[in-house]
Amino acid sequence: MEEEGASLADHNTHGGSGNDKNEEEDNDEGNIEEDKKQTIGSFLRQKFNFSEFRSKPPRGKVYSIANWTSWLVLCLGSIYLTVVNIGACGQRRGMDYYFPIAEETIYKHMNEGPVCALDDVNQRDNATIQTFDSPEAAHDANYSIVHCGACGACSNWENLKVEYVTRHYLANAARKCSTNSLFGGFNAVNECMEEPPISFTGTCAECWSRDVMCTKKHCAFIFLQSLLINKLTNYSVGENINTAASCEEAFCEVENSPGSGEMGFVECSGATRRRMNITGTIPRPIEQQCNIVDLDWDEVFQGESSGACPNLCSILLPLLCLVWILSFG
Repeated sequence: MEEEGASLADHNTHGGSGNDKNEEEDNDEGNIEEDKKQTIGSFLRQKFNFSEFRSKPPRGKVYSIANWTSWLVLCLGSIYLTVVNIGACGQRRGMDYYFPIAEETIYKHMNEGPVCALDDVNQRDNATIQTFDSPEAAHDANYSIVHCGACGACSNWENLKVEYVTRHYLANAARKCSTNSLFGGFNAVNECMEEPPISFTGTCAECWSRDVMCTKKHCAFIFLQSLLINKLTNYSVGENINTAASCEEAFCEVENSPGSGEMGFVECSGATRRRMNITGTIPRPIEQQCNIVDLDWDEVFQGESSGACPNLCSILLPLLCLVWILSFG
């Protein structure tokens, strides 16, 4: 009995020591947290000592304000960089997955499948424009191929002309329209698409507006990152090319992609510059251009305004991009 009592006492002694050790560790952790709070509080009090600030001469106050402002800008800039780069990494992972699918769907059989064609180019807006199952079927009917792929909302004469005359500035002008979503959402973007200098009409403008909203939702961080690395005007498209244009193609252009829903941008619009074999702002490899178009657009729209974006656009573009950043919430 004495031995059992001794063992029990010894066990209680060790158990008590263990409890004491746990209590000491908890106290140490609490002290560390308290020290952190005191350190941060001390730093902020030292950084923003308003009592001392009030006693300073005017020049000293100006220096303090400048010091505080630069510190806040540095902190906010660091947070901005972190958030943007983390967000861009996530969007790039999605882009890397969906881009090969979009590329195969849009380009692999571009010159072999359905085509959009018209009967008489001289009739212009009175010409009959319709879809044929193949280039051969269109030629057998004495129609001229307007673009690869089936006709869509932008395949009428007026919007075909818009695709041509805006070829040198459409990407920048569409980005300007996207800033309108800050206050007006889809409707404001759509109104901008219908107004000069773009002037798409009807459902074609809606296709472009949907594409802008999709790009904003799924490619915002990649766009913001491009601002940081001075690639704002880089519209290159391709696998492993991290631009907003590649992201848009991956998420928005093909039906049933994450941002496109049941109808992607290409199917909705029908006519695009690459499908019409028009070289625009976005440089594309030859395999991404339709090479079976029968019309020479320079001749078809000879004398039409080139619609060059005024110099004011290039001056205001950085400010417009800043507004667009604020709309990415």
